[in-house]
Amino acid sequence: MVKLVQLFRFKIKASSITETMVASTIILIVFAIVTMSLHTLLANRVTNDTSLIEYKLRKLIYQNSFEKIKSPISIDEGKWTIHISNEPQKNVPLTVFEAIDSSSKKKIHKQIIAYEN
Repeated sequence: MVKLVQLFRFKIKASSITETMVASTIILIVFAIVTMSLHTLLANRVTNDTSLIEYKLRKLIYQNSFEKIKSPISIDEGKWTIHISNEPQKNVPLTVFEAIDSSSKKKIHKQIIAYEN
């Protein structure tokens, strides 16, 4: 050490082992909190994702507009059940598309004006 001070003409400053341990602990705690928050965020995103069933509903609406499917009908899509029915509402014929999740009882509801000849 003496040779380094004589060679470079300055002192080398360093932190103690206690300071290093405290800084490392703080970094690990922050990392753990961020990891748990991201896990919760991603888990909620996966459980609340309805993009596949909404795509299926859009596909069924398209098929209904070209009379490829008849209503009333119920279709099982994994954990989702899709009900298609005709309901008149205020003198306007509507076709109602409703998807219900069997596990969480979440509902997706879409209405279109029914096709008439």
